[in-house]
Amino acid sequence: MVETLCAKRVVALGELPSHGEASAFRFKAEVVRRLVDQCGFDAVLFEAPIYDFLGFEHALEEGAAGQRQLDNAIGRFWWVQELADWRRWLMVSSMQRRVLVGGLDDQVSATSVYAMTVLPALVGRRLPGDEGMACKNAVERNLLWSYDDSVPYDAAEQRLLDDCARHARDSVVRSLSENEPHMLGNLATYHHRTAGGASVVPRDDVMYRNVLWYLERLPGDARIVIWTANVHAARKSVPERASSMGALLAERFGGDFAAIGGTALDGWSRMAGGPVRRLAPVPSIALEREASAAAGPVDYLDGTRLSAMGRVASRLFGEFRVESWGDYFDGVFIVRDEKGPTPGWE
Repeated sequence: MVETLCAKRVVALGELPSHGEASAFRFKAEVVRRLVDQCGFDAVLFEAPIYDFLGFEHALEEGAAGQRQLDNAIGRFWWVQELADWRRWLMVSSMQRRVLVGGLDDQVSATSVYAMTVLPALVGRRLPGDEGMACKNAVERNLLWSYDDSVPYDAAEQRLLDDCARHARDSVVRSLSENEPHMLGNLATYHHRTAGGASVVPRDDVMYRNVLWYLERLPGDARIVIWTANVHAARKSVPERASSMGALLAERFGGDFAAIGGTALDGWSRMAGGPVRRLAPVPSIALEREASAAAGPVDYLDGTRLSAMGRVASRLFGEFRVESWGDYFDGVFIVRDEKGPTPGWE
């Protein structure tokens, strides 16, 4: 698998939408490590908020970055003990400038400490007088989720956040660093989408744009690996979605892009420290049943094997559905007996 991916410029590594499978996490971590160490990939980008990664990047430049800051940026989905050693490897590799780590999402998560600290003031100082103060307070309320009966999170509050973020993005202040306008641009697309405004940019389109933004900042021959869910990695858009990040990347990079899906034959799942849940039973005829016991705990179906299967059921997008999975992925790894990860960042 790695030998094939080594020749690509952009690789998207998917996982089940539950984001809670320990063996898949370990497998993906090893693939990422090999793509960086053996193939010379330059960046690892996560389906996670972009803001705290930019804060981590700034802290690296100042010599003040720490492991907890990187872990907060990666977020609670992957804040598990099974990935602790790998996250430390990412930290060392970042400090050695061997790899750039980044985020693709315009949303803000519960561990986005940097975003919570800097975004309210950043928005506030871009706007004049009372508007700036009102917007600073609104962004702070939203990031800290400090709503109550007197100030609820309702349609009016969503419109206020939309207006604040867009006005801040559209203002011009020359003293801002390169990253601050990009953070404001992402915050604006997020709040505009949440408020249901006109010309909403879908989330996958935002992540695609952020991939291109990172590539523009890297050397011209840079290669990146993306850690995401199957629905975002897929090289063909899921029918009920407007687009997928992978489909946009496939259109842009053609054969230089690869989408890898991940699924499980049996086992358990645990999302972000929540309860452990049994995976739904696999139908008698399904992609997951192609996993060979002789292959060990994880089997891999390359594009040729996927195409030869034709239309078959799989849980790759969550609930079982019948698709020609070779249209969506260049390869799929199958964990035979999945485990729910152990919560904790250490």
